[in-house]
Amino acid sequence: MHPDLVKLLALQDVDKEILRLNEEVAALPKRVPAIEAKLAGTKAQLEAARAAVKADEAAKKKFEAAPTSIYS
Repeated sequence: MHPDLVKLLALQDVDKEILRLNEEVAALPKRVPAIEAKLAGTKAQLEAARAAVKADEAAKKKFEAAPTSIYS
């Protein structure tokens, strides 16, 4: 194969990769709202889990403070 043809094919591969990367970069702003929404949902789940842990700890303390015998 002619050396110039080899270089031309390599250049074509580079051009295709540049096009792919430019399309990927262009798509990022469209994905940001979905990523932010997912993050907000995850944060809400985390806060709910933290609240549940606090409620469990409060119930545990209340249970531990209760008399151990039914006759006391």
